[in-house]
Amino acid sequence: MMKKTVALILAMILVLVAVSAMAGGSKQNKDMNRATTTDRNVSISKASDTDATSALKQKVKDAQASGDVMSAFPASIVSRIPANYRTVNEMDTYQVSSSSGADYYLLIFQFATPFENGEKVPLVFGITKDNGESEWLEMTGKGNKDGAVEVKVSRGIFNKLEKNPFVVIPISK
Repeated sequence: MMKKTVALILAMILVLVAVSAMAGGSKQNKDMNRATTTDRNVSISKASDTDATSALKQKVKDAQASGDVMSAFPASIVSRIPANYRTVNEMDTYQVSSSSGADYYLLIFQFATPFENGEKVPLVFGITKDNGESEWLEMTGKGNKDGAVEVKVSRGIFNKLEKNPFVVIPISK
């Protein structure tokens, strides 16, 4: 009798764990994506896609469909990304602005895919210049305790990001 009771209790616990896991959804929850900063003089927010950012995202999707997502980026960008990082799970569009003249800004991106605390995360930024040309930039961020990615951006890069909405692409293993 005791064994049956224990077995029944364990079975109920397993069912409850399974139900709560399914209700919680997957780790890749698109509603999780957001960005913040530690600088109160900086504003960063999700932005609607423009024709230019849509074209940048489509270029990555097409490269991904061909089996070589890295072919979307110039060789100078690919050479800076470790060879074991070749997966793109998501892309988001953001807009930043600042009333500060700081030399560096800490931007924090929370992606649907959580990253390990201390993990180095290659980030590719797709920028559209005022003349319509696109530019890709690679920066290495670092996973934090919340699963987000922190990246320190110089004033020069921030100036480029500030002009138009830009695409952020975390590259995973």
